[in-house]
Amino acid sequence: MSESPAARKRRLIRRTAWGGLAVLVAASAAWLLTPKPIPVDTALAETGPMEVTVDEEGEVRVHDRFVIAAPAAGKLLRVDLDDGDPVRAGDVVAELEPAPLDPRSRDEAIARIAAAKALVRAAEQNVHHAAAELEQARRERNRMEKLAADRFIAEEAADKARTTAITAQAALAAARAQEAAARADLKATEAALLGLPGAQGNARRLVRLRTPVAGRVLRIVEKSEHTVGAGAPIMTIGDPARFEIVADVLSTDAVRIRSGAAARLEEWGGNRPLAARVRLVEP
Repeated sequence: MSESPAARKRRLIRRTAWGGLAVLVAASAAWLLTPKPIPVDTALAETGPMEVTVDEEGEVRVHDRFVIAAPAAGKLLRVDLDDGDPVRAGDVVAELEPAPLDPRSRDEAIARIAAAKALVRAAEQNVHHAAAELEQARRERNRMEKLAADRFIAEEAADKARTTAITAQAALAAARAQEAAARADLKATEAALLGLPGAQGNARRLVRLRTPVAGRVLRIVEKSEHTVGAGAPIMTIGDPARFEIVADVLSTDAVRIRSGAAARLEEWGGNRPLAARVRLVEP
C-alpha cells in the first residue's frame, strides 16, 4: 500500500528535525571541546639597534692622588690646612725640622736622593712615551675620521679612535703630573739633607714641603706637631673634579668589555645618567 503524501511530509519533517538536532549537538560538543584562545600582546616588528649591558656597582675615587710625605726624619710642625682646603701648585703645605743625622743616616739620605733622581728620570721617560702615544693616537684619529667621512668604514670605528686619542691625552696629563710630583719629592729630599747641621754651616733651617699639583686637601694624617720618620705620609692631595669609577665584574663579563666602550653612571644622585668611557680593563 502506497504512503500518502501527508505521511511522507511528516516523516520528512521528523528526519529534518532529528538531523538539525544532531548538527546542534555536534556543534555544541565541538565548541565545548575546542581550547580557549590565550590572550597575547602584539607589537609591530621594527629594525633597530640592540644594546647589551653589564650592570655592576662601582666605587668613586680621585683619578690622580698625590701623597705628601716626609723626606727625612724630624719634627713636623703643626699643619694649618684642613681637609677640603684648596691648594695651588707650589704652595707650602707643611714644614719639617729635620733631625740630626749620623754618618750612616746621612748615607741613607744621599741614597734616597739618588733614588729620587732615578724616579725623576723614569717619570721623564713616561712623559716622552705618553707624548708619542698621543701623537700616534691623533694621527690614527684623523685617518679614521677621513675614512668615515668617505664612507669606507663605520662611524663606530672613528668614535673608537677619538676615544683612544682622549685617553692618550689624559695619560699624558697624568704622566706630567707624576713627573712634577717626582721633582717635588727630589727637591724636598735634597732640602732635608742640605738643611742639616754641617751641610751648609751650622744653622738649621726648616724644610718646606710643597704640593706639586693644584687641587684640594683630601686627607691630613696628623695636624698636630709631632715627630715623624722618613717617608711618613703627611697628607693626600688631589682634584675631586677628576674622578674615576672602579667596578669589579665577573671574568665572563670582563672579557667582553673593551677599552673605549661607552658607559653610563646611574643612581649617582643626579636626575640623569652621566656619560663615561672605559679607560682600562685590568688583567
